[in-house]
Amino acid sequence: MASSPSSPRAYGDAAPSIVVLARACCQFNFCTNPVATPGATKCEFHKHRALCSTPDCYNQVYARGRCARHGGKRRCQNCDGVAQTNGYCVAHGGLAHKKFCMVEGCEKQAQSNKRCLKHGGGRLCKVPGCDHYVRIGGLCHTHHILSTNNHEGTELRCAYAYKPCPNDRAFKKDGTLHSLCAFHRDKVNSSQKKYNTKKRQQRTHQNSLMDDDADPTSCIMDPIPFEEVPTTPLDMIQLDTIVFDSTGWSPPDSSDHPGGGSSDFFIRKFKYPTSYDRYL
Repeated sequence: MASSPSSPRAYGDAAPSIVVLARACCQFNFCTNPVATPGATKCEFHKHRALCSTPDCYNQVYARGRCARHGGKRRCQNCDGVAQTNGYCVAHGGLAHKKFCMVEGCEKQAQSNKRCLKHGGGRLCKVPGCDHYVRIGGLCHTHHILSTNNHEGTELRCAYAYKPCPNDRAFKKDGTLHSLCAFHRDKVNSSQKKYNTKKRQQRTHQNSLMDDDADPTSCIMDPIPFEEVPTTPLDMIQLDTIVFDSTGWSPPDSSDHPGGGSSDFFIRKFKYPTSYDRYL
């Protein structure tokens, strides 16, 4: 019976190499760096770090041969949490010990020499003429990126379009160079943010107008309420008979009179009934 390609026996000696490749990374938790040398168990960064003495624990030693989880740090008196300076964890009233600036009236936290950055507690970058504080390896953030990245042959001046700018180009979070300096980058970002806000408001207003046009009932007002007024019904009379109306006028000629004769009364004939209130 032929072995299937998926079985380890079908690949001969290739199966053990796959296992070796799967283990060729650092044994510390959450570390994906390759091992420093073939056959080693630690990467270049962790090769001088010790593992916790607890079995099956791959955390780094904090104190007394144990990691912080397995006794490397002091425990709270009321639970198994890590204790702060007063013997309790944060949940049970523990307070982290903070050193403040020694200058009278200053409430800022001390950085070095018992002083805050404002009162000379921080170290400046070792590059001549740089007034930024040290971040990594005696350098500020900008000069540290310049020392680690190769930007030879690249224009380092700000490429602001409206006028020449003597400032250096700013750095992005990934270490690459931005086309503008820090000042013009913030200025352009602020203008773009205002423009996006304005466009979003206009788009919202247009959508609201379209919704009103799509729903014709949204603009129809409520009908005016009808209030009934009490009325008195009037009697109707049948005016299809001769009605004598005393007008005080006498026709000059009997032929012009519609009723004929020489009567001083004007005779009118109503063919249709008329409401009585018209003649009150």
